[in-house]
Amino acid sequence: MAYGRNEWQLDWLKMNQPQSWYEVWLQSEDGFWDSPGVNSTLSQRVNNHGAVISPVWKTERSITLERKADARNDGDIKTLALGIKSLCSDPYKLYRLSTKAEIGEFETEVKLDGPILVDSGQDLHSSINFSIQLVAPEPRIYHSAWQTMTTGLAQNLDDGLDFSDPGLDFSDPGLSFGESEGSTGFLRLTNNGTAPAPVEFTLYGPLDHPTITTTVDGQAYTMKYNGELLEGEYVVIKPEETSGLLQGTASRRHLLNPADFRGSSIPPMPNLLAREPGVLTVGLTHEGPPSATGRIRARWRSAIW
Repeated sequence: MAYGRNEWQLDWLKMNQPQSWYEVWLQSEDGFWDSPGVNSTLSQRVNNHGAVISPVWKTERSITLERKADARNDGDIKTLALGIKSLCSDPYKLYRLSTKAEIGEFETEVKLDGPILVDSGQDLHSSINFSIQLVAPEPRIYHSAWQTMTTGLAQNLDDGLDFSDPGLDFSDPGLSFGESEGSTGFLRLTNNGTAPAPVEFTLYGPLDHPTITTTVDGQAYTMKYNGELLEGEYVVIKPEETSGLLQGTASRRHLLNPADFRGSSIPPMPNLLAREPGVLTVGLTHEGPPSATGRIRARWRSAIW
C-alpha cells in the first residue's frame, strides 16, 4: 500500500513526521490495512459428499514496513541506523504501531517477526533504506481513542429496578436495556467498527454479590461476582482474558460464577452503509439495598478487521 502522507509511529520512531535532525518516510506498508488470514480445518464427511468445516477464526496479522531515512550528516544517519536496529527489542513486550488516517487514529500491538534489514552500504551519504517485519498476535485494529461509560444502581424505584421504558423489556426478542441516564443501572455501549469490540468492566463498591447482565442480538448473558465489595474496593473484569482482579492485581476469578464471558463484546456494525453502530446493553444489579452507591464502569475501543 502506498504510504501517502499519513503519520505513523512504531515504538519511539516517528514516520512521515520530520524531526529536528532526521526524517523517516514510509515508502510502503503491507498488512496493517489488509484483512488478516483465517484458520480453518476441513474434515471429509464419512459416507457422504462434502466436508465438515471447523469454526473459522482470524489468524495473527503480518505487517511489513519499508522505509527511507535521511539525516543531517553521516554521523547522524549512523546513529539513527543503530537506533532503528534496536526497535522492539524486548522479547517479552508488545509494541504500539499506530497511524493517523483519514478516518481516525488506529493502532495495534506488534512484535518483531524477522531481522530489521538496514541497507546503508559502506558510504552512508546521510540516508538509509530499511525494512521491518512485524506480527500482531491480535488481528483486530483498534481505534486509539478509549470510550468509557459509568452508571450506578437504579435509584428510581424502591426495589432498584425500573420495568418501564427505558428499563427492562422481557418481550421478544429478549432482554434489552434503555439508555444510561445517570444512575439507571443500565448502559448502552456502541461500536462503530467492523469487528467485535472487547469490553473491560470495573465494579466499584459498595456492592453485595453484584451481577452484570449483558444483552446482544436478543440473547442475555450473566456474570456474577460472588462476594462483597466494600467502599473503596473494586474488581476489574476482562472477559477476553477470562479474568477478575481485585484492586486490579489480586485474582478473584474463582468468585465469578456464572461467568458467561461470551456476551461481553460489542458486535460490529450490522450495516456499514447505513452507519448503524453495533450495540451491547449492560445492566447492573446486586443483592444489597438499591440505595447502595456502588457502580459499574465499561471501557472499550471500536475495532476493525
